[in-house]
Order: sequence, then structure tokens, then C-alpha cells
Amino acid sequence: MTDEIFNLMECFPSSYINRFGEIILSEKGNVYFTAKNCTDKEDVICKLLEWCSRLMAKGEPYSSSKRNNEWREQLISSLNRYLGTNFDQEDMYWIYDQLGNAVNHKLTLRFIRSDFNLAIIYQEVKVERGEVDVVSHITKNESLSVVNIAIAAHRAQEIAKQ
Repeated sequence: MTDEIFNLMECFPSSYINRFGEIILSEKGNVYFTAKNCTDKEDVICKLLEWCSRLMAKGEPYSSSKRNNEWREQLISSLNRYLGTNFDQEDMYWIYDQLGNAVNHKLTLRFIRSDFNLAIIYQEVKVERGEVDVVSHITKNESLSVVNIAIAAHRAQEIAKQ
């Protein structure tokens, strides 16, 4: 696990680990996550997406808009280097919206296991907005009960009304 933490830190210049087991990716914007309970690379990536995506999407540690954009671009570039992805600012907004603050850990895992296929994120947004027939998008790997389907469909309808 230590090797994985150092692999991550190699991608984020000036990152460090403090005595509380937090990996500080950017001191300026206070971009960090607690690594103490990470047991594998997937755990590290989950923490990174769930707890650091907000600041990568819309953090503003500087008073200058230009410097804030440069800072976010550097963070996203470092994230891309670590994950082998090519996310941009817009992608980070969607990732934060759907995965930030660990609001949907199962979706985070699906996203990671799909090799970071953004279609999974966009599909979730469409379901939440009621733009998708929930039942028609159940895959053979997802065993949802009739009750869960009804709840999801009702939730999608309620969100669509807002």
C-alpha cells in the first residue's frame, strides 16, 4: 500500500503525508484525504475522486480567476497522470456532482471499474433527472428488486418535477 501512496504523490508536486495519515495534494487549497484506511489502489482512487474532486472542479484558493484556473488545471493534470485519464474541467464538475463527498460510493466503484467511463456518470445524471427509463437500463450484473426499481423510478419522477 505504501508504494501506491508514493505512486500517487509522484504525480502531485509538493504533496506530502502529515502525522494524521492525511495525504496533502495541495496545501494552498487544502486538497487532501485521509489514507489511513486505504488498503489498495481502488481505495486510494475512491478517496481521491470522492474527497478531492470538489476543489479540482471549482476550488478558488487565489483571488485571481486566472491563477485559480491554472491551479485547478494543474490538479486535474496530476490526477490524469495518476489515473491515466484525460479529464478536463467540465468532467471534474460531473465527477464532483455525482461522486463528491462520497454521496454514491457504489457509483464511484462502478466508475473506477469501468476504466473511468464518463458515460456511467452522465447516465446517472439522466436517471436522476427522470430523462431515462430506469427499468430499461438495468444490466444483467445489477440485480435490483422490484421494490428498488419502483423506488428509483419514483425518485426520478420527483427530481424531474423540480
